[in-house]
Amino acid sequence: MKLREVFGAVGVVLAMVCLLGSWRVWGGEKALPISLGADLTYTSEYMWRGLHCSDDSLQWGYYIGYKGVTASVWYSMDVTDQNDNRGRIIETDFALDYSGDLGFMNPKLGRLGYSVGYIYYAFPQGEDDNTQEIYVGLSYDTHFSPSLTAYFDVEQQGGCYLELGLGHSFSLPYNTSLDLVGALGYSIDEDGTDDGYYDDNGFTHAQVTATLSYSPLPRVTLAPFVSVQLCIDDKVKNQDDVGKDVVVWGGPTVKIEF
Repeated sequence: MKLREVFGAVGVVLAMVCLLGSWRVWGGEKALPISLGADLTYTSEYMWRGLHCSDDSLQWGYYIGYKGVTASVWYSMDVTDQNDNRGRIIETDFALDYSGDLGFMNPKLGRLGYSVGYIYYAFPQGEDDNTQEIYVGLSYDTHFSPSLTAYFDVEQQGGCYLELGLGHSFSLPYNTSLDLVGALGYSIDEDGTDDGYYDDNGFTHAQVTATLSYSPLPRVTLAPFVSVQLCIDDKVKNQDDVGKDVVVWGGPTVKIEF
């Protein structure tokens, strides 16, 4: 897909999102409780669970949610000639998620959240790599918002990837916040072949991301970010495109919600 086609598709989908959002906003009391959103990110590195996927990338996505169910689609496009893919979409992810809390069982469990979902990873430049995951996660609504999510690859690698997350948001003046998120990855039986994601069972990487979020308009957020990753697994450390123990990347993000 060429750049002109990509930006044309982005424009069409954004127009549809805006139209649906306007319908929801102006529907008054009869409007359905639907959440809609879109985001656009430029990142200096495309890193995924500690693994280097690409250099400079343009990434965008859209979602629609209704009563805890969220459907989304996400794209990543190369903007360099690293793999002769400049201007081409190298990945499209389709996801379906259901999230809520356990307060319906007991009010005391209202802070304990859960999520279950499905992700389909499509790679237009290498369809043999397409794969699918199911996941389940738990979180707790407290100061540092701890969470634990287990991802199960049901097509390519098999095994399980666990991710422990922590996060906190600091309110700042002028509709601004500083959002800090940490993640620690752990791989179980994802190393079965030379093409496996990781070299060994065990910890893969640790990552911290700092995002400065600013809302110049209602439902519009500008969110530049910077991420720092400590590589732990040998395969993560020795990637040809990285080859170092610490990786730093970042870029700007624009988010629109309705």
